[in-house]
Amino acid sequence: MTAIVFPHACCNGGIITNLSGYGCIPGNLGLGEIYATREDVGEKLDKSKVTNSLINSRELVPTTALLIDNLNLKQEKGDYATADELKKITLPKGMVSFFLHRENSLPAGWYSLNGDRYSADSFAGKALRALPAEIKSDWGIIDSGTTITTPNLRQSDGRLPFIRPSNGKGSSPGIVTGDTIRDITGEFGYESQYGLTSSDSDVSGAFYAYGPSRKSLMGGGTGQTTNIAFKASKVVPTGTENKPLSIDMVAAVYLGVA
Repeated sequence: MTAIVFPHACCNGGIITNLSGYGCIPGNLGLGEIYATREDVGEKLDKSKVTNSLINSRELVPTTALLIDNLNLKQEKGDYATADELKKITLPKGMVSFFLHRENSLPAGWYSLNGDRYSADSFAGKALRALPAEIKSDWGIIDSGTTITTPNLRQSDGRLPFIRPSNGKGSSPGIVTGDTIRDITGEFGYESQYGLTSSDSDVSGAFYAYGPSRKSLMGGGTGQTTNIAFKASKVVPTGTENKPLSIDMVAAVYLGVA
């Protein structure tokens, strides 16, 4: 039988078990620790919460069947994934995704790529510090020792770059490439004996006739010449910056902590 050790006190060099709080009368005063009887245990202990080794070392209470029944009250029966299987489908920390959510209402565990600073001792700070060194280096994560930032997509001039795969380019993630524009061409000609273009039909592409016509100063006879101007929007759509057709979404990194 397994002993139940009750509180005890010393008396005349011996150990007296104090069972007053358990409704039991001690015996064998001055001897070693006293074991509780089956009746004592049955009267004072909740059998649904303790092993029967306190009562009978050959059985367990609750039984396995009873334990399963109690668990089924909390969780429906089914084929559940194991811990190892769950690890295979858990999102990796450092994963980036785009969201329909607004920046201040991202799902738990996701953080905006806006350079926000967190305490190094916070959950987010610890998760950022745990990222691989190359990620922190490639994406400019700033660790001051007491604080650490998320990656910041916003550039020094306030613009946000478009994401482009680097697969096969041989460059590291996080490299920012400056904007460029496709070549724009145009042409203007001249009239024989009169010099430069003399009518709107003599210009093409990004060039266009501009201003009033003037009399020709070259060659014989009389004629008109046209001023020439250049405007890229005559060939391609223009704006304050070069960009493709776009739609705004929030870019966020998964850190797995809230």
